[in-house]
Amino acid sequence: MKKYIMGNRRAINAAKELGIEIHEVKELYNAYGSHYFYRTTEKYIELNTPSISRKFNSLVAGKIKKAAPVLTEEEKTEKWVNRLAKLTGITHDEAVAIANEKENYKQDQINMMIERDNNSPYGASVRRGKLIAKMERENPLRYIKNEEHAQNILAASERHNNSDYEDKLEEGRELAASGDIDRAEVKEYARNNMQFSI
Repeated sequence: MKKYIMGNRRAINAAKELGIEIHEVKELYNAYGSHYFYRTTEKYIELNTPSISRKFNSLVAGKIKKAAPVLTEEEKTEKWVNRLAKLTGITHDEAVAIANEKENYKQDQINMMIERDNNSPYGASVRRGKLIAKMERENPLRYIKNEEHAQNILAASERHNNSDYEDKLEEGRELAASGDIDRAEVKEYARNNMQFSI
């Protein structure tokens, strides 16, 4: 099926994107006395299959959106670092340190779970294995929604680096294991009882 696309920029771009050959009808005309030039009088494409026709029409109608570029892990990290620095006013190097800290913390938590699994007197736990797999899939550098979220990331970094939060967290887990507090209260216990180093 022949489709005329002269003057339709969206149709021309759609044809180029799909690799469809654009045919041009040219005619000779006299522009300046004895000088003859060719000019394009029509552009058209051949839509030979229903599939190509559907794709072309969808692109022209704007229904197909171009896929977002696939970023490498380094590019994703750099994007996260830049956003944290922009929303909080910290330096790029400080934001890089926080990104590394978050990735290292994730790996430490996974290693701790693997060690527990290996040292268990009952052998490997299916439930723990699923939890480890879930932890490995999780992204510690999730999209920073807004300035408040960015400030919370800074506060968490401060808490983990300049306080005994981790010790209090472990203390809270022990209290939960003995039944003195509920498991859901462990983080709250650590936050309420931690002390910052001067």
